[in-house]
Amino acid sequence: MIKTKNYPEHKFSKLFIDFTKKQGYITEIFKSEIELKNTAYLTRIAQNDNRNALQTIIEDTCKIIELTELQKYNLKNLGNSNTLAIVTGQQIGFMGGPLYTILKLQSAVNKSKELSNQIVDFDFVPIFWIEDNDHDKLEASKTHIFDFNNSIHKIQPAFPNDKTMCGAVKYDESINENINQVQEILKNFKYKDDFLEIIENSYSEGMNWTDAFVKFLNYFFKDDGVLFVSAKKAVDSGVFADLIKKEIENYQKSFEIIRSSSENLLNNSYHQQVIPSELNLFFHINSERMNFLNEINNHQNINDFSLYSPKALLRPIFQDYLIPNAAYIAGPGEVAYFSQIADLYKFFEVEMPVLLPRHSVVFINKKIQKLLEIDNLEIEYFENEIKHIEKDIAELNSDAEFIDLIDQSKLMQKVIFDSIKEKLISFDKQLSQSCDTALLKANEQIEFLQKKSITAIKRLNSDKIQKYSAAKNYLFPENNFQERFFCVGSFVAEFSLFEFKKIVENICNYDPNSFIEYYLE
Repeated sequence: MIKTKNYPEHKFSKLFIDFTKKQGYITEIFKSEIELKNTAYLTRIAQNDNRNALQTIIEDTCKIIELTELQKYNLKNLGNSNTLAIVTGQQIGFMGGPLYTILKLQSAVNKSKELSNQIVDFDFVPIFWIEDNDHDKLEASKTHIFDFNNSIHKIQPAFPNDKTMCGAVKYDESINENINQVQEILKNFKYKDDFLEIIENSYSEGMNWTDAFVKFLNYFFKDDGVLFVSAKKAVDSGVFADLIKKEIENYQKSFEIIRSSSENLLNNSYHQQVIPSELNLFFHINSERMNFLNEINNHQNINDFSLYSPKALLRPIFQDYLIPNAAYIAGPGEVAYFSQIADLYKFFEVEMPVLLPRHSVVFINKKIQKLLEIDNLEIEYFENEIKHIEKDIAELNSDAEFIDLIDQSKLMQKVIFDSIKEKLISFDKQLSQSCDTALLKANEQIEFLQKKSITAIKRLNSDKIQKYSAAKNYLFPENNFQERFFCVGSFVAEFSLFEFKKIVENICNYDPNSFIEYYLE
């Protein structure tokens, strides 16, 4: 069963809420989805001079995998002027990164199929852009899975603590320990071998992080014809020379354009996702990615454009310069920074694609469905802190007579101590404070007994507290959305690769402008 809801406003930005509802100032920035059926728009996207370079970069990125017939067909078709792409992307993530990576890619696959069936003059190919120029290895290396009891486990391979780009890093011998760790955590799931086969064939000592990421995702999407583009390989190819030259020669121009757009966002009660730099490029030294400081003059006469890569706000423009991209599948953060760069696309004379939200979902398994039904709860209840949940259970199961007795005891003590105080101050007014202190301590003893009673009630209801805690871990782990916290591993181990892929395909047939609750069978 599937329920669709509006995106919760306390969890998503006003900018993203307006984007999904197609309302407010944000609608003036982005193209309408209707453009995807506009021949003039699609023809402009198709006029891309970098198709040969794109095919070469995809071949280089995908050499670690054996392409399926559909992938080969899509790669060949990218050379044709009537073949366009539906693109999404993400930084490298261990074991696929957060669950939403899979959702983004499936969204791109479904949209490609839909448009290919609807528009006879154009073909559409799903492409995944791997942002492996990023050097945030802490974020790229860690992931989380849950065991059969919904206990949370963090998995994190070793990585060098420097500014080396993720695409230049290789796994060391400790990756074998990580695989063994996953095997132990998932041991009680029926389909654990499905996921273990994926990671054992994707990760090994000496494997490059980008290659491992490609191999992992390809297990899920090879039969959908998905093609992969490594940002690092694209930069290394030199294809972005004209864009890099324009950014350097027009020092601070991008900064001014983005700042103006950002001010418009702020004036319309939106937020600024990314603070622009005076030069929105990184400089590479020995596979390390460096910020520009005050040495812009040293980069005016350059010959090797592979030494530069775009920062976050230029990255989409570089991507869409290379790829004939009809639509980009974006998460909430990406929607926000795309809203800052619409005018920057015009400056670089690159056509901005239609922006579509990725699908967003929370899975509810059978055990949690039963708990929700018996206790008449909505999943939003589990957004509460576990301490709050425990307190609710204790109060719900407490003895009303005992609570009344506690309250009456405090009132009686106040009456008694007030009488004592009245007598004492008739002897010595300075004893008033001593009497107040004694009353405070007496009340503390009563409250101590009350806390002891709550502890005892929690102990008596430990099974229920454990069930609620497990439900919270599953639905809102560490107060995060499930899709932003867990990787795909436990879900595959629970339902099998085949069934989970069918579930994701089904989800991505729904309107991405709604938040989805998926009740698993």
